[in-house]
Amino acid sequence: TADRRKSLLERIRSKELQQASLPPPPTEEELLRQSAAERVEDVTRVLLLLRPPVSVKKGIVTAQKKPYQFEALVQNIQDSLRRPVSSEEIAACLDILAQKDVAGDWIDIVKIDKLTSVVLKSGGDISPEEISARVNRGGLVKA
Repeated sequence: TADRRKSLLERIRSKELQQASLPPPPTEEELLRQSAAERVEDVTRVLLLLRPPVSVKKGIVTAQKKPYQFEALVQNIQDSLRRPVSSEEIAACLDILAQKDVAGDWIDIVKIDKLTSVVLKSGGDISPEEISARVNRGGLVKA
């Protein structure tokens, strides 16, 4: 009831002051990375199917590498997911996964001039749930 007694100008000024004290809304890039972080588990499952198998010859285990053209891999992931995802969101997801503290031991993004490739490596057991937990726990969305 006290607000009703204030003049219109006072109410507008108080509302402006209240709006000014709020934190700024997230940028488009932050929103994109947040939505990409939510898709990390799904994208990881697709990448696990695409990575090369471990080679065992004469009892010696050797890791294999398999390169993919960036755009082709993004398209392949888009085709493999049930829900539609933008290519920008998948690219942001791949950037998150390529960080060393997330999944950098089995995925690398290599840029040479205008050519960008994603290199998948064979290796140990990888859990999509564990990788998703690393992303959520590490606060890697804004990085």
